[in-house]
Amino acid sequence: MRGVPGEGTVLETPPDLAAEPLIESVTRIATIVLRPDAERTAVEGVSRARLDQLARTGAYGILGYEPTPGSGCTRNQVVREVHEILSAVDPSTWFVYTQYFALVKALAKSANTGLP
Repeated sequence: MRGVPGEGTVLETPPDLAAEPLIESVTRIATIVLRPDAERTAVEGVSRARLDQLARTGAYGILGYEPTPGSGCTRNQVVREVHEILSAVDPSTWFVYTQYFALVKALAKSANTGLP
């Protein structure tokens, strides 16, 4: 099995970002779970189980993610890297994730305090 996305190239996740817990979690699920079935997912569609597995990584809470203090990483760097990793290993799942991501961004900006 191939390694993590971009491994050994200029597209490899920088070490400071790779050490972030969210990036580690997303990379693990992307390489172990998403990548092996990416071609089948492109044909059959993205299952709820795949999205649930991605949710367990914390990827859906990315807008509230705070990088490890002292890591030198910003939230924007983490967000970009999550998108890079997912789009590299499974474009179909990344596309569906991006649709949800836009909704989460809209809800986060909402003045409706009753929303969880």
